[in-house]
Amino acid sequence: MPEYVSHWRDILDEDKSAAYPGSKEYHGIDAQFGKRARLSRVGVHLEVLKPGRRTSWPHAERDEDEFVFVVSGRVDCWLDGHVTPMWAGDFVGWESHTGITHVVMNNSDEDAVLIVGGEASRAKNQFWYPFHPKRNKEIGALYWKDHPKPKFGPHDGLPDLLRAGLPKTRSATAANEAARKYGLRIQKKK
Repeated sequence: MPEYVSHWRDILDEDKSAAYPGSKEYHGIDAQFGKRARLSRVGVHLEVLKPGRRTSWPHAERDEDEFVFVVSGRVDCWLDGHVTPMWAGDFVGWESHTGITHVVMNNSDEDAVLIVGGEASRAKNQFWYPFHPKRNKEIGALYWKDHPKPKFGPHDGLPDLLRAGLPKTRSATAANEAARKYGLRIQKKK
C-alpha cells in the first residue's frame, strides 16, 4: 500500500495498553491513523475496546474537542456520572471548555470498535481527572485547576467487569484509584 494508506488491522498496537503511569488498568487497543498519516491538526485513531475496559479514565479537557463514533459493538457513554448506551452508528462529541467529564466503557461481552478523534494535542491543553487526584498532581501544569464543577450522577465511571474484580469501596474516587492499582484482575486469555 502507498505510505499514507493503511488498513487498521495492519497498524493495530499490541495489547499492552495500560496508558497511565503507575496503573495496571488496560484500556483500548489503538490503530493510530492520524500519526501514520502525519496529521498535525487532527488526532484520529481506531480503538478496539475489549469487554470490561474503558477508553481512558473519566476526564475533561480544557482546550481540545473530542469525539467517538461506534463502528461496531455496544458501549456505554459516561457523562458526569450518567450512562447512555451506544450502538454501531452512534456518535458522541465533547466540546472543549465545558468541563463535561467523560469516558466510553465496554460493558458488553464482545469487542467494540470505535473511531476516536479530536484536535491534535495542543501544547497548552489542560486536563481534569475527577476521580484521580493523584493523577491531577502528577501532571503538574497540565492540570486544569479552574475547571467547571459538575454535579455528578450516581455512576462511578467504571466498567461493570472491572468494578466486580475490585475491593468494595464507598466512593467513586476510591473505586477508580483501586482500578488504577489492581486493573482488571480477570484478563481474558488469548
